[in-house]
Formats: sequence, C-alpha cells, structure tokens
Amino acid sequence: MRRPQDAMKAAVALQGFATLFYTIFAVVTYIYIGDTVLSPSFSSLPTKWMKAAYGIAIPNLLIAGSLYSHTAAKIYFIRLFRKTDHLHSHTVLGWATWVGLILLMNGAAFILAVGVPIFSILIGLAASLFASWYTYGIAGFFWLYDHYHLHGGIPALKKAWKMSTLSVLTILAGAFICVAGTYSMIKAIVDSYREGTVGEPFSCSMRLKSRAMTSPGMNPLSLPSDSRQPIPSFLLQPPKKWTSEHFRTLKVIQQDNLPAEAIIEARYLPSDEDEGDEVSQILLQGFLAYDQDPTLKSYTAFVLRMSGTILQFNVAVIPRIYIEELCEGRPLSENLRLSCSESYDLQECDRRREALKVLIGLCKFLSVESVK
Repeated sequence: MRRPQDAMKAAVALQGFATLFYTIFAVVTYIYIGDTVLSPSFSSLPTKWMKAAYGIAIPNLLIAGSLYSHTAAKIYFIRLFRKTDHLHSHTVLGWATWVGLILLMNGAAFILAVGVPIFSILIGLAASLFASWYTYGIAGFFWLYDHYHLHGGIPALKKAWKMSTLSVLTILAGAFICVAGTYSMIKAIVDSYREGTVGEPFSCSMRLKSRAMTSPGMNPLSLPSDSRQPIPSFLLQPPKKWTSEHFRTLKVIQQDNLPAEAIIEARYLPSDEDEGDEVSQILLQGFLAYDQDPTLKSYTAFVLRMSGTILQFNVAVIPRIYIEELCEGRPLSENLRLSCSESYDLQECDRRREALKVLIGLCKFLSVESVK
C-alpha cells in the first residue's frame, strides 16, 4: 500500500465491519428462525425467496469453491513438480496433471458434500477444531511471541499489560470455542443417528439440521417463517420409529366410533339438498383463494357431491381472468370448466376403496398446496 502506516486502520475497519455484519446477521437469524435454521441459513426462507437467494449465491459459491479446489490442487502440484520444469513451463505432463488434480479435488468435494449425510455437522466440527485457533488462539499467541522476542521479554509484556491481557483472553476464547464446539458437534452427530434424523447419502433432501431435519420416509415439515419454537426431535422421525413413550409424552386421548357430526360440524356435511350447488361452492373457493393471492394464473377448487350413498368428486381450475372479469362485471372471456368424477356407490366394497383412494389423494394435494 502507498502508506504502510495506514495498514492498521484498514485492518481495524475490515475487522470491525466483518464482526458487526456477522453479529447482526446471526442475531436476526436466531430471533426469527431460532434453532430450526437450516444450512445454509437462507434454506430456511419460504420457497420462492429461498430460490432467489440460491440464484444470487450460486456465482459466489462457484467462485469460492473454485478458489478452495485451486488451492488444494496447487499444494499437490507444487509437491509433485518441485524443482522441475513442469512447475513453471507449459508442458503436456504439467497441464495434464493440473487438470487431473482440479477434477480430483472437485470430485472429492462433491462426494464429501453429497455422499456424507452429516457433512454440515462435520463442517462445524472442523471449524471447532481448527477455525477457533486460526481466528482466535493463534492471533493471541503471535502477539505474545512477537512482543516477547522483539521488545525485551517478560518486562515488555508486563509493560503492555492491556494487549497482553487481550491476547490471553483471545487464546482462552479460542480454547473455549474449540472444546465446547467439538463437544456440541459430536453430541449432534450422536443425537442425529439416535433420533433417526440423518438422511440417505446422495439424496436431494436437506439432510442436515441438528433438530429440524426431514427424515427418510417422511414429508418435510413446513414451519411458518416466524416460528421460534423448536420441533420435538421425535416428531421428525418416521412414525414407525415411535414408541409408546412418545405417545405418552404427547398425551394423546383417542375416542373411537364417533358420529360424523362430532368430527365435522353438521353445516359442512353434504346432504341431498346440496345437489346442483357445486358451481357456487367452487366459485366461492376461487374467490377466497384469489383474495389470499391475486397473482396466481389459476385457482383449483374441489367439491364433494353426495346423493344418498353415491359420492362424486368435482374439480374446477378457475382462471384468474375469469374471477377478475366476474368481479368487475365484464363479459367473461374464459369458460369455467367443471370436471366431475365417476360416481362411487359406497354400498359396494370396491367402490368404497376407490373413493377412499381419491379422497386421500385430494387431502394430500390440499396439504401440499396449503404450504406453498
């Protein structure tokens, strides 16, 4: 730099900004997400914002990954060709080795990141063991060493007691982070395997979150973005792994053979008088969905029609323009296409089974749509 005297100013400005930025980010993330935060943290955002964040982050991730793989490959390259012409000349062997090392490093990184289900915990473990010393402990040791040997030993350290104390505290902070972090990460690994929250290798699901992880065979749990309550860990396990103790913890009281009115209010149950009312109910659902999110291109509505023991499913996909034109009293340019299923006679065993399959599929569809 042009004025070496300004080096300390630059270091203070850089470190001050970095510390402030990371502190604010961590505090805000913990306040709004809590210990259910995923890794990386923007994976905890709603789907559309998460995709946008990944789109912005991908170039940075590619650049950072290239730097790390380049550094690792260069270490091996220098060790292989030290004191040879391949190190600084354009040779076929040198370039072939370099390309091979780059591919090898990136391949190894991919296998570790995707093939190890607890890779994110391993990152935390590595940070606890090494980053704690690189960022804290070694800095304190360096200052004490330099001041001791360059300024007169113990008397110099006593004279600069403020910096000596700060250096010792920095070393202690690094030691604490190393020990506490290592213990926490090892415990997280043990708990993850014990609670069944470790996913499969090379799976596309987000495998790691110390307590908010989707287990194999389960649908992902979707929490509101402002949820601050931790999820009981056993709820994230496949139900087949639950024990009687889990049910006792939940204090579940089960009542059997209740009439339909005890489960669903009678005004919501279909009757023969509802025949021909499908269109009004479908339009009402469309209006309500449009009111919640007027940006969608279309809205799907379902109605169950019951006539005696005959059950029929009705569905309509309502275009947004249809709803807008209807609300504004304009002539309709789109049609309302109402699709009706075949009739299911609930007195017949096979037809009951088929109707139940359709009903379960409808419930799954509605549950997925409700969390988008």
